[in-house]
Amino acid sequence: MNIELAMNLPLTDIEFVQREVTLNEILRGTMMDFQSIHIGVKNKKTGTIYPCIFTSFIKEIYENDISSNINTLAKVAGNVVAFLNFIIDRIQEHDELFVGIKAVKDIKAVHAAKFICYKTAQGLQRRTVRGYGGTLLSFFQWLKDKGYSDEEVVIRWVERARTVDRKKEFYKTPLAPFKQYGANYPTKKTLKPTKEKLKDFGDEDDDERRKMTEYLINLSRDIAPEIALGLCLQFYGGLRKGEVVNLTKAEFNIEYRRSMEVMIRDNRALLFSRLIDTKKENPKRLSYLNTDLARQTIFDTNLVWDVYDEHFRNLDRLRGEGRLAVTTAVFIDNNGNPMSAKVYEKRFMKVKKAFIRSLRGHKNYDLFNGHVWNTHIGRGVFTNFLVSMNFLPAQIAIARGDRNLNSALDYIDKAFTKKQIREAVNELKSVKTGKFGYIDIADVKQFVETKWGDTK
Repeated sequence: MNIELAMNLPLTDIEFVQREVTLNEILRGTMMDFQSIHIGVKNKKTGTIYPCIFTSFIKEIYENDISSNINTLAKVAGNVVAFLNFIIDRIQEHDELFVGIKAVKDIKAVHAAKFICYKTAQGLQRRTVRGYGGTLLSFFQWLKDKGYSDEEVVIRWVERARTVDRKKEFYKTPLAPFKQYGANYPTKKTLKPTKEKLKDFGDEDDDERRKMTEYLINLSRDIAPEIALGLCLQFYGGLRKGEVVNLTKAEFNIEYRRSMEVMIRDNRALLFSRLIDTKKENPKRLSYLNTDLARQTIFDTNLVWDVYDEHFRNLDRLRGEGRLAVTTAVFIDNNGNPMSAKVYEKRFMKVKKAFIRSLRGHKNYDLFNGHVWNTHIGRGVFTNFLVSMNFLPAQIAIARGDRNLNSALDYIDKAFTKKQIREAVNELKSVKTGKFGYIDIADVKQFVETKWGDTK
């Protein structure tokens, strides 16, 4: 079904949606599964989702780009879906600018400009709104190239400079897409007040960072013990929630009470076949590291081992009672199914609320209550543990399992000079892939025993 056919249905009955699908493709003689994002038209009365021509936009422009992962595809598709549903809403509201839209060819740049104004009025960040603008600019260009529209969007280019390998180079970038059609982008006046994102638990105080981390994990042992081990892996190993929920027992490479390492795998087909959409369960690291080389060393403190023992004792009990839907799963929900990322997040929020509530009157209450933070805070805390180990920028990126410094810069730019960061960027180019996520066990042992007094 395309948009023309969709418009023949009552507008109250349809909406555009995005969904993740698993596709099969033969690569080098082997049948492989891979995830993709499709755009569809949903009949809200029947729940039926029909294919839509706009999926080709995602596939042709973004899916074949080696730098695009499933999250990038989902974001782009979400931007297009939001725009199309905005058009439907405006038609239903009898907006005179939109009521004449009957087919794809009727969608014009001025409609995109109105959509951008709408997003700006919602108080969104400039970067977010520019993301919508950039996607729609590519979308209109694709429509024109495919012959679906004769709308030629006028682009105003601006020349900017950047430094690469100590050399200044110039490049052109579109200046605020659709601005010449009336689009307004966010300013300080339009931005809604937002809480600052919390990136660390200790504010450069390693002892406080450790105590707060231990307190949160111990609280989880009481309130949501089913995710306590996951928090250990996030705060003491920097795993993302998608990497955590994908774990099976086979991914734990341990020398009991001496060292712990986990392999990062994409087990979605095994664990989450019941889910329609598994974007949140996506193990992001596998988008830039080979499966056989994606691993992560864990700071195996006594607390980590205690939680590990408790978690697997409970798993053994549930397995013995026949309550596990997938016997190899490590994280389980109340129904015995492998725990989804959504459920993991809910459990975390339950722990977070209790954590903040218990800190009333504590010196750190405002820090935790006045900032935005979620499960990803574990990766930030882990990064700052690495900083306190006196790791250099390149060592930090390697220990986090990062191929570049971009994602770690938020945490390390204050701790290191520009020269050190520049040197690290060059150093990372020559690091063998198998080194990412690895930390020398001797370094871990010295750190937790000497600085934390945590002896086994």
